[in-house]
Amino acid sequence: MPFQAASRNSPCYSALMLLSEHVRAQAEARLSTSLAGYELASILGIGGAACVYRARSPSGEDVALKVLHHDLALDLATRERFLRESYAANAVEHPGAVHILRHGADESGTPFLAMELLEGCTLEEAWRRSDVPFPTRRALDIITATLEILAAAHTKNIIHRDIKPANVFLEQPSRVRLLDFGLARLLSSPRVTPTGDALGTAEFAAPEQARGAAKRVDARADVYSVGALLYTLLTGSFVHDAANPMERLVLAATRPAPSLRTRAPLAPEAIVRIVDKALCFRRDDRFADARAMHGAILTAIHGLPEMTNVS
Repeated sequence: MPFQAASRNSPCYSALMLLSEHVRAQAEARLSTSLAGYELASILGIGGAACVYRARSPSGEDVALKVLHHDLALDLATRERFLRESYAANAVEHPGAVHILRHGADESGTPFLAMELLEGCTLEEAWRRSDVPFPTRRALDIITATLEILAAAHTKNIIHRDIKPANVFLEQPSRVRLLDFGLARLLSSPRVTPTGDALGTAEFAAPEQARGAAKRVDARADVYSVGALLYTLLTGSFVHDAANPMERLVLAATRPAPSLRTRAPLAPEAIVRIVDKALCFRRDDRFADARAMHGAILTAIHGLPEMTNVS
């Protein structure tokens, strides 16, 4: 499966399973209880930092309640980063960015975000069900919609820093939403991430992110991540072929990405050029921001008669 993090026989996989079981047990223990007045009904998803529940608000509204994992809630910097998602997501002011309805902490100090409840699935879930490379038209449809949302963020000097399949939501019937601004950074604000910390996801991290060069992470890092996402959708493989996320992070930090042409020989030449430009090792060689990449894709689509209906 394309998004499997490690071999089932590896020590890394065993450690991840133990961690996952511990976190899941904590998350399941909260079911049918109340947190800050929200009744927790079911688990929508569990990530590395938080669990998202389907919950009923004090006013009777169904919402998605994102709750920081107990162990992480003890760290002040992690708590601040988690709650910053509320500001960043709402500051984007684009209908594709999930709206945060409320943020706060319960009586024990556990931080939470109450978000609008979406119907559909993440791009990662859709991929796992299909288990094949996406058709070019479908992939471009998703990527252009993602870039529109990201362009609105970049206009506000907000960098997402964690574009990946799990953070792209395919809402019914065909609307694309961008999730999880928890790692987002406002370029005009003081830097919170210490230099040397590699935030993001190894498979989609730009070289400067992989190296932990926080001061160099700007809109062009998001462009790289979108290029890596499109590369994966069109080829069924990650940009860097390695045994585990740590090795992929090292490769992202030290080696240029292979051309899309090497793994998608039938891809239109115009699309190959766009993906290769987005994945340039030197950030100055990439598109300046999401809007520039979005425009290049639309131009390429209009040059391909069979794809003129892609939005």
